[in-house]
Amino acid sequence: MILFALVGALLAHLAPLVASLGTSCSAPLGAGTAAASDPFWMQNIKHQGIAAFNPNPSGYQVFRNVKDFGARGDGVTDDTAAINAAISTGNRCGQGSCSSSTVTPAVVYFPSGTYLISSPIIPYYYTQLIGDAKNPPTLLASASFAGMAVIDADPYLPNGGGAQWYTNQNNFFRSVRNFIIDVRRVPATNNQGTGIHWQVAQATSLVNIQFFMSTASNTAHQGIWMENGSGGFMGDLVFNGGKFGMWVGNQQFTVRNITVNNANTAVFSIWNWGDVIRGICLGRITDFLSVGWTFQGVTINNCQVGFDLQTGGLTQDTQTVGAEAIIDAVVTNTPIFVRSSVPSNGHLAGSLVINNARLNNVPTAVGVVGGATVLAGGTTTIASWGQGNVYTGTNGAGRFVQGNIAAANKPASLLDGSGRIFGRTRPQYATYAVSQFVSVKDNGARGDGRTDDTAALQAVFDKFAGCKIIFFDAGTYIVTSTLRIPAGTQMIGEGWSVISGKGSAFQNQNSPQAVVQVGAPGSQGVVEITDIIFSTVGPTAGAIVVEWNVKQPNGMQGGAGMWDSHIRLGGAAGTNLETNCPTSQANNPSPNCFAAFLALHLTSGSTAYLEGTWVWLADHDLDGNGSSQISLYSGRGILSESAGPVWMIGTASEHHTLYQYNLVNAASHYMGLIQTETAYYQPAPNAPAPFSVNSAFHDPTTFVGGSGWALRVATSTDIIVFGAGLYSFFQHYQAPMTASRANLPPLRPGTAAPGAPYWREIIKHQGTSPFHPKPSTYKVWRNVKEYGAKGDGRTDDSGAINRAISDGGRCGGKESTSSTITPAVVYFPPGTYLVKKAITPYYYTQLLGDARNPPTLLADASFRDMAIIDADPYIPGGHGKQWFVNQNNFYRSVKNFVIDTQLVPPEVSQGTGIHWQVSQGTSLQNIKFYMSNAPNTAHQGIWMENGSGGFMGDLEFNGGKFGMWVGNQQFTVRNVVFNNAQTAVFGVWNWGWTFQKIEINNCSIGFDLLTGGLTPDTQSVGSEALIDVVVKDTNIFIHTSTKSQGYLAGSIILNNIDLQNVKVAIAAGPQNQLVSEGGTRKIEAWAQGNVYRGSDPENHFVQGEIVAPKKAKILLDDQGRIVSKARPQYEDYSLDQIVSVKDLGARGDGKTDDTRALQHIFDEFADKKIIFVDAGTYLITNTLTIPPGSRITGEVWSIIAGTGDAFRDPSDPRVMIRVGEEGSQGIVEISDILFSTVGPTPGAILVEWNIREPEGVQAGAGLWDTHIRLGGAAGSQLESDTCPRGNEDYEDSTAAFLSIHLTPKSTAYFEATWVWLADHDLDRDGTSQISVFAGRGILSESQGPVWLIGTSEHFTIFQYNLVNARNHYIGFAQTESPYYQPKPVVPKPFSLSKIYHDPEFPEDLKSSWALAIKSSEDILVFGGGFYSFFYNYEQDRLKDKLCQTQIVNVDSTSRDIQLYSISTVGVPSIVSVDGRPVVKESDNHNGFASTATVWTSA
Repeated sequence: MILFALVGALLAHLAPLVASLGTSCSAPLGAGTAAASDPFWMQNIKHQGIAAFNPNPSGYQVFRNVKDFGARGDGVTDDTAAINAAISTGNRCGQGSCSSSTVTPAVVYFPSGTYLISSPIIPYYYTQLIGDAKNPPTLLASASFAGMAVIDADPYLPNGGGAQWYTNQNNFFRSVRNFIIDVRRVPATNNQGTGIHWQVAQATSLVNIQFFMSTASNTAHQGIWMENGSGGFMGDLVFNGGKFGMWVGNQQFTVRNITVNNANTAVFSIWNWGDVIRGICLGRITDFLSVGWTFQGVTINNCQVGFDLQTGGLTQDTQTVGAEAIIDAVVTNTPIFVRSSVPSNGHLAGSLVINNARLNNVPTAVGVVGGATVLAGGTTTIASWGQGNVYTGTNGAGRFVQGNIAAANKPASLLDGSGRIFGRTRPQYATYAVSQFVSVKDNGARGDGRTDDTAALQAVFDKFAGCKIIFFDAGTYIVTSTLRIPAGTQMIGEGWSVISGKGSAFQNQNSPQAVVQVGAPGSQGVVEITDIIFSTVGPTAGAIVVEWNVKQPNGMQGGAGMWDSHIRLGGAAGTNLETNCPTSQANNPSPNCFAAFLALHLTSGSTAYLEGTWVWLADHDLDGNGSSQISLYSGRGILSESAGPVWMIGTASEHHTLYQYNLVNAASHYMGLIQTETAYYQPAPNAPAPFSVNSAFHDPTTFVGGSGWALRVATSTDIIVFGAGLYSFFQHYQAPMTASRANLPPLRPGTAAPGAPYWREIIKHQGTSPFHPKPSTYKVWRNVKEYGAKGDGRTDDSGAINRAISDGGRCGGKESTSSTITPAVVYFPPGTYLVKKAITPYYYTQLLGDARNPPTLLADASFRDMAIIDADPYIPGGHGKQWFVNQNNFYRSVKNFVIDTQLVPPEVSQGTGIHWQVSQGTSLQNIKFYMSNAPNTAHQGIWMENGSGGFMGDLEFNGGKFGMWVGNQQFTVRNVVFNNAQTAVFGVWNWGWTFQKIEINNCSIGFDLLTGGLTPDTQSVGSEALIDVVVKDTNIFIHTSTKSQGYLAGSIILNNIDLQNVKVAIAAGPQNQLVSEGGTRKIEAWAQGNVYRGSDPENHFVQGEIVAPKKAKILLDDQGRIVSKARPQYEDYSLDQIVSVKDLGARGDGKTDDTRALQHIFDEFADKKIIFVDAGTYLITNTLTIPPGSRITGEVWSIIAGTGDAFRDPSDPRVMIRVGEEGSQGIVEISDILFSTVGPTPGAILVEWNIREPEGVQAGAGLWDTHIRLGGAAGSQLESDTCPRGNEDYEDSTAAFLSIHLTPKSTAYFEATWVWLADHDLDRDGTSQISVFAGRGILSESQGPVWLIGTSEHFTIFQYNLVNARNHYIGFAQTESPYYQPKPVVPKPFSLSKIYHDPEFPEDLKSSWALAIKSSEDILVFGGGFYSFFYNYEQDRLKDKLCQTQIVNVDSTSRDIQLYSISTVGVPSIVSVDGRPVVKESDNHNGFASTATVWTSA
């Protein structure tokens, strides 16, 4: 145990020190009387706490003993499920479906014992995990432990694209204390040997925990892992062994009294926030404003590195460790105390302050990765040392220092006997017997949130203060007049028991009254308050929530204090200060929305020890939806007039009007770390409104910019601020924002004159967004020069470009998830556009350059944003949160640009062309990248860390460290050239990518792939499929980070690879172990992974040459490669060769029936003009036929939508768009169109594709960047209001019978085509799941050739169904099964149709087929991702791969069916034959997905 012996000794001396005893006290409390064999008092005290505002408060259980839920604690039984049952019971807030809740608190208690754990313990929101404080229990990770950490406070959602259960910066109210966490049974190399994943925010704590980890040299174990968050406190921790004691990234944190023994690295810090390091202000005030983390009282023994800090990131997008403040450290036998990743080089690049650090045999005190010594070590003491900018007094000129700085003056009253800042662990009364406690509920208090408990509570204090520990059973205790807590009181709550002021006594801000008075003025004695929340029930404009008068006993430091006790004002059930106070009333504050006059007042005679105390005026609702912003008003945060000593350790004060901290006439304060946020509504109204300045409470009289002060210090002395984060995020809730139709000749080749502008620039711009609130005024088309861009290569055009993008209240920033009603085409005429800031394409944006003369986007030398084009910016201060949800980041296009980063210094990684974290419905086309080719270049063409995409093609990369640095579930890449890059493609993770027609010239490495991650938590590159690749003058074609040791560890499939002067074809591992020889040669087919054939379930692991795929000649070009064709842009055509459908009578207003107008246009102008479909929504009520010869192109996905009775009968389905009549032949090119329906339309066949390409014109009939979207968007009448999740109104919620039908005589080239039945709303809130139904995805009976490069998702019966089909190339194919299945069971709500060749379903299969192949021949699938994430909208079966039983089926009559690089999610079988599973996923684990590298029918 840690420090509890001290606690007992301290309490033994209380008798002579209390000011008075309660009336029932015959003697002071004295020392604890619990017998050595007694359990911790908390186990046996009567448990009668309630959650007052739970829907069932009498039935809801707050205290839970894990043994009551079946945990054994015997070290043998797996207790994981029992513990998690104890945590989750009672419909608590977790699973990612609940942001926060205060109405389901829980204290989860662990008696002494050893609890074997096989997967994470997950503390739900508002949970305290408490072990026996006398004999802390052990949480023992089993050898097979699988999961992020033994305790995981914010789990990642499976397939959530990085989404987690909670919003990290709002992940409040969590506590873990009194445990031993032992991961030593977990294999040393497994980083799942982690104690606690602690991504949390304010009002959270870790206390009295010991971690035991492997000490093997290759250990990957970690004590604490934290990647994000905003707060709070941890202390009294011991770490033994491990790679990292702590691996941490968080805005700010306070750490007190930790010991790290025998770790490789004691603390590895990836990021935090930072500021100046020192300033001297009024009197003798010394401020150390090292914003990030404050470490107080650190002991490091026998580690390799003490603090290893990632530094050097000076922009929001490159945030690393901003500041580290270390005080009172002892470091022994450790080679390096503090190490930064980059040197400062004479300027701020990560602030560091070290104060009073004693080194024993530490050769380097401060160093840099690579060996440079900044401060020599030895056996010595560092009195005061800083790295950063130093300010003094009123001089605003900072001075960079990297060396000794003047030591802070520390009053003796703040120091312990060793000269260190005093620290005291939270009282837990471990040695006290139950008989030494008294329950407030046993003495008449109700705590039900309704009863006035003032008299009952006052009687308890008056009766028992000083002779009993007063236990506040969980509940909400209402007081209507001042509650006086006398000196001598020791009180402890349960799950943050609430004391809340209410009523007229607290409503007059001209006569403020204390809700709780701690000690009478001038009183002296012990006061210990732990685990309590002080609050109000509004309106309470005159409430002083806590008035602190008590002074600690003489000789007893920290004798009067609060631990893990908070002031929370509004935002919670029962406060009357929730969404009834919306932000809309901020300009005219409602008197009903006032929460307090002053939160905490430390009066002049007081002393205080405050640890882990959060003084919060709510900015959003914790209950309700957990996210809605609210406007509440509290005049003041913390006012201190204390002459000290005062310790504020890990405190925060937020959103109060006049100030957060105000020190007036104060002395002898230690404050580290403190954190504030300015009120979000300010400066409207300007501070001090809606309050008035009150001189009696020493209010400031001046305010800068209309906002309150974060920290104000006046006429005070000896104030030490050792770490502060003082933030202002908002200003009033905004973050700092026409041809002749007769006798026309056939369309000739383009006639545009040399130098003529691209026709899209000069055509009449009359596109509209019909469902925008103001469709007549909203601008779809935007020319950047009309917004002030010059394109002269000298003027910074980034502001003008971003105005062109954002104009019109569009969906971007952090306020909008998605929207289809604010589309935009942002056009760049030829020119060179200098950019100093990132261009950020909002949702539903096409960035379009002149296709005849592509413009150049030239990064200025000073460019330091993430990328020139940033499709999903990280939100400043958002701790990793981005504008959009990466796996839902649909509808974005960039085409026709030159992107040049060569002016950016080569070593700067912000020399990046495009940050492309996107999903389906996105594309990059016709872009050239120019990057530095210096040896130290860090430039990148494309950087992509996440997403669920997508297509890119016709790209060229020149120079750079990486042509592409990519991680995404799946992607298709076609026709890309890499010249002179160090690495052409660096793959960090995926489930499956297909690269087709790639050329690599003079690179060091072609494909550098991180491989070997076989679990979801270690996901690396799962599958790479490369076809038709030429590699020249390159050292290594493919390098994998790990070598497959005879089993699947990253699937690779190669076909038709032409090596010319390539030293090594394939290498593995850090030593470039040879896997396949290079040279000048042809690789016909090569595989790494499991190979299957026919109905044989046995896999054969292969790492070498395989039989080459059979490819029908009609699928190949004249060089033997799979045919590819760039999307038509008609750049050589003149304006007179184009016709606009709006000029010819179509309306596109989402209301008018445009069937006849469009049909007439297609009939008149097919093969005579290029038909331009202006932006809009064109309704059709009957079949629209597109004749051969049609070339149709839209404008930001112009919509053609079927509606009405013609499409309502599923027993007699009707074609909506017929492309060619049966047997017709000719050119058809359709690009930039979206086909949809306005429901209900259960009989709609959206596209019937009959057209056959002309003889000798490969890919002459096709779709490019053209999609089918059913439901989920404005105007579809199939959104959350009509089709909510789980609805069973099938008839009115059905969008289609069949999406695409390729008839037998057709041919088709589909590229970047997404066939999507919406699973959620894109408009409205952009996230709500919906239940919309469509029978079938893509049915092909075509004899070929067919090239399918696209996706199909969420259809009831199948996503792809190939029946009697021939000669198909499919790559990459991606599907998702409907989220609602198996409720209803497939085929419901449809019936199986023999006419449309619906597949059969085995008895065990209740969900759709992703891919069904029957009676077909010569089908080549080169890359597929077939996913089943849900089981009736739930994901509890996903982990066990049981969302459905089968997903891909090939019947035994089909011939020459070849499936390469096939990945599945959520199913036990990857491939079935005749409805019987053949390829088991259990043999093919490959990260989150499972991958069969090859399956062939014979």
